[in-house]
Amino acid sequence: NGVYKAGFATDQTVYEEEAGHVFDALEKLDSILADNKFLLGDKFTTSDIRLFPTLIRFEHVYYGHFKCNIKHLTDF
Repeated sequence: NGVYKAGFATDQTVYEEEAGHVFDALEKLDSILADNKFLLGDKFTTSDIRLFPTLIRFEHVYYGHFKCNIKHLTDF
């Protein structure tokens, strides 16, 4: 939901705050997945399934259209 809050923000301060939340979450995911194969350890769960479409859409939709363009996913 954070990408929508950032993308539809009508104020720069709101955009910066919401985009910051998005990239904080991506940093946290990167940290988790650096040590684990899946989000919750060694088991594939619905959390992994639900994350997948978001990550797939990120580069093509959220990065450009919703202006969440601080970093590409490949930068993580």
